[in-house]
Amino acid sequence: MRKQNEETMGEVIKRMFGELNLEENYRKNQVKGLVKDLLGPGLHKYVTRIGMREGVLHITVEESVVRSELTFARENLRTHLNEAIGEEYVREIVVK
Repeated sequence: MRKQNEETMGEVIKRMFGELNLEENYRKNQVKGLVKDLLGPGLHKYVTRIGMREGVLHITVEESVVRSELTFARENLRTHLNEAIGEEYVREIVVK
């Protein structure tokens, strides 16, 4: 039987993230890691910068062919990212 003031480890971590405003940074880093995994090493080696701001994922690439490929695949990429995160976190993807 749990005492009333006991919390699970997950509850404590979630509460601490909220109190310390770490959740946003955690989500941003999670998205960056997922982009790397979803693109694979072949495409990711052309990515020079990945950034998140207000629900918009910015991906900067150095090759125009890769830029075109990512532009066409960005909605599919957005769907996979949001499914992996478990919420609608990425609203839009901008490829530069």
